[in-house]
Amino acid sequence: DRRRAEPALVEKHREAKTALRQISQERAVPFAGIGVVGLLLLLTIGYGLYLGGPQTLPDPICSSPPAAGVDWHNCRSDNLIADTADLEGANLSNAWFRYSKLSGARLNSADIRYTDLSNADLSHAELRAADMKGSALRNTDLSYTDLTGVDLRYADLTGANLGGSVLTGARLDHAIWPDGRKCPEGSLGNCPERR
Repeated sequence: DRRRAEPALVEKHREAKTALRQISQERAVPFAGIGVVGLLLLLTIGYGLYLGGPQTLPDPICSSPPAAGVDWHNCRSDNLIADTADLEGANLSNAWFRYSKLSGARLNSADIRYTDLSNADLSHAELRAADMKGSALRNTDLSYTDLTGVDLRYADLTGANLGGSVLTGARLDHAIWPDGRKCPEGSLGNCPERR
């Protein structure tokens, strides 16, 4: 018994240190959890690579002459003169063609979504089956225009001239009619008055 009795505080410190060592040795590394997370991460990355990147549209050539299938999306060409032009199947989406002259133009099956055609002249034009969803057609001359099967949902026709135009099968849900009223859901070919 050469050892002297240790003070109580030192003895408690030694016991606490020993207990901490035992706890840290008992903790097992959660290899199963890490493996599952790693596998999910690899699957997610692999699926993303399998799908590929987002589809991108080619840049429009805004200086292209009017022609069938022309790509003028996102172009700004106010005061365009393309009377009687053949623009069938053209992409004019998100473009600005305010005050443009498109009288007698053929725009059948064209993509004209969200395009600003305010104050434009589209009289006597053919727009059969064109997609004009959300287009701005304020004060636009649409007189004697063939709008058969056109999608005009959410379009703004405030002040537009529709005299003599053909609207057979035109979708007009939520469109703003020339007199300012909003067409109800399911409006087809005309904008009925709400009761």
